[in-house]
Amino acid sequence: MAVHQLEEMLISLKNSYLPEEQEGHLSLRALSDTLCLGAYALKTCFRRYLIAVDCFLDTPRDHATQQTWFRSWDTLITLAIHNLVDAIELYRQDQ
Repeated sequence: MAVHQLEEMLISLKNSYLPEEQEGHLSLRALSDTLCLGAYALKTCFRRYLIAVDCFLDTPRDHATQQTWFRSWDTLITLAIHNLVDAIELYRQDQ
């Protein structure tokens, strides 16, 4: 699912560069909405993987290592999404 979300975001970015009269062109407003929704969907997908760690790892050492790794990356992804949404909101205010 996360790969699908990334593909949708890439298509949206490509479509925003199409000429306005060409089919598939996205307005900046539509692009920003798509990016925000995609970013939040990716965050949700990543958190689901964190839950899966509890189900599939056998040894406590592996469990702790993987959980630490996922939590660190969850923090970084959350920060990146927050920065993306802030940048989009600032851009919308300038329009």
